Amino acid sequence: MKERLFWNTRSQYGVLSILLHWVVAIGFSGMILMGFLMADNIFSTKWVSWYPLHKKVGIILLVMILVRWFSCYYPVRVCSPSKVLHNWLYAGLTLVPISGWVMSSASGKAPVIFGMSLGVVPGGNRWLAKIASWGHLVFALLMVVLIVCHVRRLFVSWSRGNLLIYKMMPLRKKDK
Repeated sequence: MKERLFWNTRSQYGVLSILLHWVVAIGFSGMILMGFLMADNIFSTKWVSWYPLHKKVGIILLVMILVRWFSCYYPVRVCSPSKVLHNWLYAGLTLVPISGWVMSSASGKAPVIFGMSLGVVPGGNRWLAKIASWGHLVFALLMVVLIVCHVRRLFVSWSRGNLLIYKMMPLRKKDK
């Protein structure tokens, strides 16, 4: 097995990037499912009690996404054949939680973490809450499409014998 470094090199992702990638991927996928459950888009029951948890996890994921984004460029950027797709994924990963944060804050129900209210805009602004709500939904739907494209790209490259998928695995096969 090839040894992993903490930081990225030109040819491989470091342990920090891999860890953040999988935590964000699993967390964000769970948040999309949770969001659709809460918004009454899958079942006929609203899951109102999940809203505070959804907001807290969203803010925490936003911080992790920003750290992940930074870790992709520091100290060097790993050469990726899918730069455009990755840039769109990062944009979506950032816009979904920010639009949710603005929506919650504008509706007067800002996220509360560690006892601190994290309102980003003044509450009681209905039109901003409505616009941010639509943005949150549209960005989440676009992220579903982008995630499917990302996973499809990995399976296609894997089926062609490309070991691209191993760049994000904690343990990786020896290079040929």
